[in-house]
Amino acid sequence: TGNEKYTLKIGEGISGEVARTGNMKAIEYLTNEGKFKFKEIMEKEDMGSMLSIPLNYQNRVIGVINCYTRRNHNFTEQEIQVMNTFGSYASTAIQNKKRMDEIMALNEIGSELVKPIKIEELFDLILKKAKALSGVDRLCIKTYDEISREMETVSALGCKWFKEYEKKEGYKISISKGAGAAILGKVVNEGKPHIYKYSEIQEKLKCVPGKELFKDTKSWALVPIKIDKKVFGIIILENCYRDNFFTKDDLTVLEAFSNQAAIALKNANFFNKFQRVTETFPKISELNIDIDKVLDNIAEIAAEVL
Repeated sequence: TGNEKYTLKIGEGISGEVARTGNMKAIEYLTNEGKFKFKEIMEKEDMGSMLSIPLNYQNRVIGVINCYTRRNHNFTEQEIQVMNTFGSYASTAIQNKKRMDEIMALNEIGSELVKPIKIEELFDLILKKAKALSGVDRLCIKTYDEISREMETVSALGCKWFKEYEKKEGYKISISKGAGAAILGKVVNEGKPHIYKYSEIQEKLKCVPGKELFKDTKSWALVPIKIDKKVFGIIILENCYRDNFFTKDDLTVLEAFSNQAAIALKNANFFNKFQRVTETFPKISELNIDIDKVLDNIAEIAAEVL
């Protein structure tokens, strides 16, 4: 097929089905297989039979290898075993390359996140970089109020409707009771990232208002953002394609990313406060007010900075 690219959704066609189930599929008569999506390629390349092998890594499918023969062929157990073994080696090689790319990406992300920026813009930037790093399409950041023990969404990507829903309903999520305690509370209290599988998500959300918003959710990765050893917020990454999407290796990479995000947020917070100081002092000096009011203004600014 040259350099042409053909895409399938998880569960679509033969390859999509193999990716969804993690089980290989051998087809002797491809022309009789209704699930094969690209009939024009089959005719052009004169495809007779097909063997589709999942690339499994740590119980997760990261891809599929398809082998074709021009003549109709009944694949033997030995041939299937050889391709399964090859698939295992290929999966490891692909994952190792991915980890190297992630390390390089983390270095690039770190340099971008430390640039002076408004904190609201930084939240959005963090999600864009997290999306590029993880490959998921729906992410959000929730910040944590230690006094009220509540969390609220401050930025969302691919699910902005959820932030709007929260604002419309006028509620923040408590981590002291209900699903908030069971899902977010665990991450806040332990200060460690956590993966939630499909069955866990559905069980914990069954009595939550707005649970229909998560009907397509298959798995979550929740990663805390810690500033000065305290949980400032959580990055939530949502996968809508399959269960077991996230691995422990993913959490290690995302935790390293979260540490960089925490440094950037701390710097941005300081930068914004410093900018307010530089903007406010000239205004104070221009005002014709008594010294007590000047001192009060200075004290208020100092309290915010510290």
